[in-house]
Amino acid sequence: MEQKAELDHGIDNLLDLDGEIMEVDDALEYHVEFDVKRVEPTDGRPHGIKYSLTLHDKWGTRLLGFDNAHPVQEDKVGFARHRTLTKFDHKHKFKDVAVIIPYEYETAEKLLTDFWAYVDEAVELDSKRNK
Repeated sequence: MEQKAELDHGIDNLLDLDGEIMEVDDALEYHVEFDVKRVEPTDGRPHGIKYSLTLHDKWGTRLLGFDNAHPVQEDKVGFARHRTLTKFDHKHKFKDVAVIIPYEYETAEKLLTDFWAYVDEAVELDSKRNK
């Protein structure tokens, strides 16, 4: 497990973002927040980081996020029971953060790329709705 984290060179870049808050749009309607810490690799966090990358509106309401704070419950179609996945990586649906979608972590660089793409899509969609 540690070997994979060592090969993920983008982790240092991700760790450098810890504590950063960045405005996303010129109108200052949205901002993103980064909380990233190095942790011992586990089954839930084999890449050796604990992260929360979130988009917020101007009032501070969380609109979406990618994180690995806890195990993910996966719905089984047609069953009332849930299966707990061993990996914690997931994302929260835009404007419905209670909806959790498993996320397949590959590298820190891909995580950032996927996060920013989701943020861009969400802000564009929300901006069109608010016009």
